Amino acid sequence: MKEFLPLALLLSIAGSMAFADERPARYDMDGYCARLSNTSDGFSPEVMQRCLVAQSDALDQVKRLWANTPDYIQRDCDLRTRARGDEDYTLLEKCIHDQLHQSPPDVALPPIR
Repeated sequence: MKEFLPLALLLSIAGSMAFADERPARYDMDGYCARLSNTSDGFSPEVMQRCLVAQSDALDQVKRLWANTPDYIQRDCDLRTRARGDEDYTLLEKCIHDQLHQSPPDVALPPIR
């Protein structure tokens, strides 16, 4: 029985790691929208509200798509979105949608260091 314990432990760890990959990337919607809302004329509550609604809608779409999106597209779209400097769910949603409807998917290569 002791020889099965490590296998059970490995399977439970692998299962929890797979579960973590089933959740979309976490972005700071409030921070992103606050940056967009700070205009040269001051803070715009209307822009903040529109941005939060758009981000929430995009996050809902991403959540629907994420579990059925291949891992390499998940990683690629997250990298592309973060590379623009903003954590924007509308960009993430567009990337996933575009990649899923493209044959073959266009995958960005990581930067060479």
